Amino acid sequence: MQGEGTWEEGKTITGTMSGDVNQGAFQFSGSLDRIPGRPSFEGQLWADRVVLDDGMAFLRYLVPVLAGATPRIQGDLTMELYLRGDGETRELLSQTLVGNGRILIDPIQLDGTELLSEVEKSSISLPTKSRVGSLRTDFTVKDARITTSKLALNLAKTPIIISGWTDFDGRLDYRMGLEGLAERVPARAKKLLAELELDVDALSSLRLNGTVDDLKVSVLGRGAGIGSPVDDFLTPPDKQKLKLLGRKLSDKFSR
Repeated sequence: MQGEGTWEEGKTITGTMSGDVNQGAFQFSGSLDRIPGRPSFEGQLWADRVVLDDGMAFLRYLVPVLAGATPRIQGDLTMELYLRGDGETRELLSQTLVGNGRILIDPIQLDGTELLSEVEKSSISLPTKSRVGSLRTDFTVKDARITTSKLALNLAKTPIIISGWTDFDGRLDYRMGLEGLAERVPARAKKLLAELELDVDALSSLRLNGTVDDLKVSVLGRGAGIGSPVDDFLTPPDKQKLKLLGRKLSDKFSR
Protein backbone atom coordinates (compact mmCIF):
# COMPACT_ATOMS: atom_id res chain seq x y z
CA MET A 1 0.00 0.00 0.00
CA GLN A 2 1.27 3.47 -0.85
CA GLY A 3 -0.07 7.00 -0.89
CA GLU A 4 0.67 10.70 -0.81
CA GLY A 5 -1.09 13.86 0.29
CA THR A 6 -0.87 17.62 0.64
CA TRP A 7 -2.05 20.04 3.29
CA GLU A 8 -2.70 23.55 2.05
CA GLU A 9 -2.99 26.52 4.40
CA GLY A 10 -4.06 24.26 7.22
CA LYS A 11 -7.47 23.79 5.65
CA THR A 12 -7.51 21.74 2.45
CA ILE A 13 -6.23 18.18 2.53
CA THR A 14 -5.87 16.16 -0.68
CA GLY A 15 -4.48 12.70 -1.09
CA THR A 16 -4.32 9.44 -3.00
CA MET A 17 -3.82 5.88 -1.85
CA SER A 18 -3.42 2.62 -3.74
CA GLY A 19 -2.49 -0.94 -3.02
CA ASP A 20 -3.62 -4.56 -2.94
CA VAL A 21 -6.38 -6.07 -0.81
CA ASN A 22 -7.90 -9.55 -0.84
CA GLN A 23 -6.06 -10.59 -4.01
CA GLY A 24 -7.27 -7.50 -5.87
CA ALA A 25 -6.27 -3.88 -6.36
CA PHE A 26 -7.78 -0.65 -5.05
CA GLN A 27 -7.20 3.08 -5.44
CA PHE A 28 -8.64 6.02 -3.51
CA SER A 29 -8.36 9.75 -4.12
CA GLY A 30 -10.06 12.54 -2.24
CA SER A 31 -10.00 15.98 -0.73
CA LEU A 32 -11.22 17.54 2.50
CA ASP A 33 -11.87 21.28 2.79
CA ARG A 34 -11.89 22.17 6.48
CA ILE A 35 -14.08 25.26 6.24
CA PRO A 36 -15.01 26.34 9.80
CA GLY A 37 -18.58 25.25 10.53
CA ARG A 38 -19.13 23.58 7.16
CA PRO A 39 -16.34 21.17 6.15
CA SER A 40 -16.76 19.42 2.81
CA PHE A 41 -15.22 16.42 1.11
CA GLU A 42 -15.05 14.71 -2.26
CA GLY A 43 -13.72 11.25 -2.98
CA GLN A 44 -13.44 8.47 -5.52
CA LEU A 45 -12.79 4.77 -4.97
CA TRP A 46 -11.86 2.08 -7.48
CA ALA A 47 -11.55 -1.64 -6.76
CA ASP A 48 -10.64 -4.41 -9.20
CA ARG A 49 -11.16 -8.15 -8.63
CA VAL A 50 -11.24 -7.89 -4.85
CA VAL A 51 -12.39 -11.09 -3.11
CA LEU A 52 -15.40 -10.46 -0.87
CA ASP A 53 -15.12 -11.16 2.86
CA ASP A 54 -17.02 -10.51 6.10
CA GLY A 55 -15.31 -7.14 6.52
CA MET A 56 -17.25 -5.63 3.63
CA ALA A 57 -20.63 -5.36 5.34
CA PHE A 58 -21.04 -1.79 4.03
CA LEU A 59 -21.76 -3.30 0.60
CA ARG A 60 -25.18 -4.39 1.90
CA TYR A 61 -26.28 -0.78 1.51
CA LEU A 62 -25.27 -0.77 -2.16
CA VAL A 63 -26.27 -4.30 -3.21
CA PRO A 64 -29.49 -5.75 -1.70
CA VAL A 65 -28.42 -9.28 -2.66
CA LEU A 66 -25.84 -8.98 0.14
CA ALA A 67 -28.44 -8.02 2.78
CA GLY A 68 -29.09 -10.28 5.74
CA ALA A 69 -27.91 -10.96 9.25
CA THR A 70 -25.46 -13.64 8.11
CA PRO A 71 -24.14 -12.69 4.67
CA ARG A 72 -22.16 -15.52 3.09
CA ILE A 73 -21.68 -14.13 -0.38
CA GLN A 74 -18.57 -15.28 -2.19
CA GLY A 75 -17.27 -13.56 -5.28
CA ASP A 76 -14.90 -11.11 -6.94
CA LEU A 77 -15.77 -7.41 -6.70
CA THR A 78 -15.03 -4.66 -9.20
CA MET A 79 -16.35 -1.24 -8.17
CA GLU A 80 -16.29 2.46 -9.00
CA LEU A 81 -17.68 4.94 -6.44
CA TYR A 82 -17.86 8.73 -6.32
CA LEU A 83 -19.17 10.71 -3.31
CA ARG A 84 -19.23 14.32 -2.16
CA GLY A 85 -20.90 16.11 0.72
CA ASP A 86 -20.51 18.67 3.47
CA GLY A 87 -21.45 19.24 7.08
CA GLU A 88 -20.08 18.72 10.58
CA THR A 89 -22.83 16.40 11.81
CA ARG A 90 -24.17 13.06 10.61
CA GLU A 91 -27.54 14.69 9.95
CA LEU A 92 -26.06 17.40 7.73
CA LEU A 93 -23.86 14.93 5.92
CA SER A 94 -26.86 12.67 5.22
CA GLN A 95 -28.73 15.61 3.72
CA THR A 96 -25.90 16.75 1.46
CA LEU A 97 -24.23 13.50 0.45
CA VAL A 98 -24.58 12.75 -3.28
CA GLY A 99 -22.80 10.41 -5.63
CA ASN A 100 -22.99 7.46 -7.95
CA GLY A 101 -21.30 4.20 -8.65
CA ARG A 102 -21.28 0.88 -10.39
CA ILE A 103 -20.54 -2.61 -9.15
CA LEU A 104 -19.70 -5.88 -10.86
CA ILE A 105 -19.46 -9.13 -8.90
CA ASP A 106 -18.32 -11.91 -11.20
CA PRO A 107 -18.46 -14.66 -10.23
CA ILE A 108 -20.94 -14.49 -7.36
CA GLN A 109 -21.85 -17.53 -5.22
CA LEU A 110 -25.28 -17.34 -3.57
CA ASP A 111 -25.59 -20.70 -1.80
CA GLY A 112 -26.37 -20.31 1.90
CA THR A 113 -27.31 -16.63 1.63
CA GLU A 114 -30.16 -14.89 3.43
CA LEU A 115 -31.69 -13.96 0.07
CA LEU A 116 -32.05 -17.53 -1.18
CA SER A 117 -33.28 -18.70 2.22
CA GLU A 118 -36.04 -16.09 2.26
CA VAL A 119 -36.96 -16.72 -1.38
CA GLU A 120 -37.43 -20.42 -0.64
CA LYS A 121 -39.73 -19.54 2.28
CA SER A 122 -41.93 -17.58 -0.12
CA SER A 123 -42.50 -20.78 -2.17
CA ILE A 124 -40.74 -19.30 -5.20
CA SER A 125 -37.98 -21.50 -6.59
CA LEU A 126 -34.90 -20.17 -8.28
CA PRO A 127 -32.85 -22.43 -10.57
CA THR A 128 -31.15 -25.22 -8.62
CA LYS A 129 -28.54 -26.41 -11.12
CA SER A 130 -26.16 -23.61 -10.25
CA ARG A 131 -26.16 -20.85 -7.68
CA VAL A 132 -23.09 -19.25 -9.27
CA GLY A 133 -23.61 -16.31 -11.59
CA SER A 134 -22.77 -12.65 -12.06
CA LEU A 135 -24.18 -9.36 -10.78
CA ARG A 136 -24.02 -5.90 -12.31
CA THR A 137 -25.59 -2.71 -10.95
CA ASP A 138 -25.48 1.08 -11.23
CA PHE A 139 -26.72 3.23 -8.35
CA THR A 140 -27.11 6.83 -7.25
CA VAL A 141 -26.80 8.44 -3.81
CA LYS A 142 -29.09 11.35 -2.94
CA ASP A 143 -31.50 12.47 -0.19
CA ALA A 144 -30.11 9.97 2.34
CA ARG A 145 -30.92 7.07 0.02
CA ILE A 146 -29.12 4.71 -2.36
CA THR A 147 -31.34 4.08 -5.40
CA THR A 148 -30.92 1.23 -7.86
CA SER A 149 -32.96 1.39 -11.06
CA LYS A 150 -31.77 -1.94 -12.45
CA LEU A 151 -29.59 -4.55 -10.78
CA ALA A 152 -29.03 -7.48 -13.15
CA LEU A 153 -28.35 -10.84 -11.50
CA ASN A 154 -27.67 -13.64 -13.98
CA LEU A 155 -28.08 -17.01 -12.30
CA ALA A 156 -28.04 -20.27 -14.30
CA LYS A 157 -28.90 -18.28 -17.45
CA THR A 158 -31.91 -16.77 -15.66
CA PRO A 159 -31.98 -12.94 -15.88
CA ILE A 160 -33.17 -11.61 -12.51
CA ILE A 161 -33.84 -7.87 -12.29
CA ILE A 162 -33.91 -5.97 -8.97
CA SER A 163 -34.83 -2.30 -8.50
CA GLY A 164 -35.52 -0.16 -5.44
CA TRP A 165 -33.74 1.70 -2.66
CA THR A 166 -31.89 1.49 0.66
CA ASP A 167 -31.98 4.35 3.18
CA PHE A 168 -28.94 5.40 5.17
CA ASP A 169 -30.64 4.04 8.30
CA GLY A 170 -30.64 0.56 6.75
CA ARG A 171 -34.28 0.27 5.65
CA LEU A 172 -34.71 -1.18 2.17
CA ASP A 173 -37.47 -1.84 -0.35
CA TYR A 174 -36.88 -3.57 -3.70
CA ARG A 175 -38.77 -5.44 -6.41
CA MET A 176 -37.25 -8.61 -7.81
CA GLY A 177 -38.45 -10.36 -10.96
CA LEU A 178 -37.48 -13.19 -13.28
CA GLU A 179 -37.30 -11.19 -16.47
CA GLY A 180 -39.36 -12.60 -19.33
CA LEU A 181 -40.51 -15.71 -17.43
CA ALA A 182 -44.20 -15.20 -18.17
CA GLU A 183 -43.55 -15.08 -21.92
CA ARG A 184 -41.77 -18.44 -21.81
CA VAL A 185 -44.48 -20.39 -19.95
CA PRO A 186 -46.32 -22.79 -22.32
CA ALA A 187 -50.04 -22.21 -22.87
CA ARG A 188 -51.03 -25.45 -21.09
CA ALA A 189 -48.98 -24.50 -18.05
CA LYS A 190 -50.58 -21.04 -18.00
CA LYS A 191 -54.02 -22.68 -18.08
CA LEU A 192 -53.13 -24.93 -15.14
CA LEU A 193 -51.82 -21.99 -13.14
CA ALA A 194 -54.96 -20.02 -13.96
CA GLU A 195 -57.12 -22.89 -12.65
CA LEU A 196 -55.12 -22.73 -9.42
CA GLU A 197 -55.70 -18.95 -9.35
CA LEU A 198 -51.98 -18.32 -9.59
CA ASP A 199 -50.71 -15.43 -11.73
CA VAL A 200 -47.49 -16.16 -13.65
CA ASP A 201 -46.42 -12.51 -13.41
CA ALA A 202 -47.04 -12.51 -9.64
CA LEU A 203 -45.12 -15.75 -9.25
CA SER A 204 -42.12 -14.16 -10.95
CA SER A 205 -42.28 -10.93 -8.90
CA LEU A 206 -41.05 -10.64 -5.33
CA ARG A 207 -40.67 -7.82 -2.85
CA LEU A 208 -37.49 -7.52 -0.80
CA ASN A 209 -37.91 -5.33 2.26
CA GLY A 210 -36.87 -4.98 5.88
CA THR A 211 -33.36 -3.86 6.76
CA VAL A 212 -29.83 -4.64 5.68
CA ASP A 213 -29.59 -6.84 8.80
CA ASP A 214 -32.98 -8.54 8.49
CA LEU A 215 -34.13 -9.22 4.93
CA LYS A 216 -37.73 -10.25 4.21
CA VAL A 217 -39.10 -11.63 0.94
CA SER A 218 -42.76 -11.77 -0.05
CA VAL A 219 -44.78 -12.42 -3.19
CA LEU A 220 -46.24 -9.24 -4.64
CA GLY A 221 -49.99 -9.07 -4.24
CA ARG A 222 -50.03 -11.50 -1.33
CA GLY A 223 -50.70 -9.94 2.06
CA ALA A 224 -48.86 -10.86 5.21
CA GLY A 225 -50.06 -14.17 6.59
CA ILE A 226 -52.03 -14.97 3.44
CA GLY A 227 -51.00 -18.19 1.76
CA SER A 228 -51.52 -19.46 -1.73
CA PRO A 229 -55.06 -20.62 -2.65
CA VAL A 230 -53.68 -24.15 -3.04
CA ASP A 231 -52.80 -24.24 0.67
CA ASP A 232 -56.43 -24.89 1.56
CA PHE A 233 -56.76 -28.20 -0.26
CA LEU A 234 -53.26 -29.64 -0.62
CA THR A 235 -51.67 -31.93 1.94
CA PRO A 236 -48.06 -31.20 2.97
CA PRO A 237 -46.67 -33.94 0.65
CA ASP A 238 -48.70 -32.56 -2.26
CA LYS A 239 -47.49 -29.04 -1.52
CA GLN A 240 -43.93 -30.31 -1.64
CA LYS A 241 -44.59 -32.04 -4.96
CA LEU A 242 -46.06 -28.83 -6.39
CA LYS A 243 -43.06 -26.89 -5.16
CA LEU A 244 -40.69 -29.38 -6.79
CA LEU A 245 -42.69 -29.14 -10.01
CA GLY A 246 -42.40 -25.38 -9.90
CA ARG A 247 -38.66 -25.66 -9.43
CA LYS A 248 -38.39 -27.98 -12.45
CA LEU A 249 -40.48 -25.61 -14.56
CA SER A 250 -38.33 -22.66 -13.49
CA ASP A 251 -35.16 -24.56 -14.39
CA LYS A 252 -36.65 -25.52 -17.76
CA PHE A 253 -37.80 -22.00 -18.65
CA SER A 254 -34.44 -20.52 -17.71
CA ARG A 255 -32.53 -22.56 -20.30
